[in-house]
Amino acid sequence: MRHRVRAAVIFVEDDSLLLVKHVDPRSGKTWWIPPGGGMEPEDASILACAEREVFEETGLQVEIGKLVYLREFVEVKADVHHLELYFLCHSFHGELTLDNVAGNGPDEDYIRDVAWLAREDLHSHLVYPEHLADGFWEDLNNGFPEVTHLGISAD
Repeated sequence: MRHRVRAAVIFVEDDSLLLVKHVDPRSGKTWWIPPGGGMEPEDASILACAEREVFEETGLQVEIGKLVYLREFVEVKADVHHLELYFLCHSFHGELTLDNVAGNGPDEDYIRDVAWLAREDLHSHLVYPEHLADGFWEDLNNGFPEVTHLGISAD
């Protein structure tokens, strides 16, 4: 089994989350996730990975905040075990765009939008990790006192 480390950043503004819309070109399945992606050899650290991925998927320059969640996901058919690290966004600047997605391998086939989704709308979309639609808001109100392991899932 291969292992993959993924870093993602959770942006919160006015009771909304900035999420990236993915659509599987074969099945049409649609889901929304925080911007992020897997570490590459040129990434000096997991934080550098998160900064690069956010810029590629949103056009935004980000200052990474604290680590709040860990999540594991196993792609059974591909034989890959993913470890996902979710950081809060401390601050950001720039203009939202998908212009940087082109030429980035599979991302350009899957990523279709980046948008702020209001808290009340999260339940009407498939959002990963699922915790973002519910428990996240309580964690936010409590100031994320500890890093939370969101469990392990498989496809």
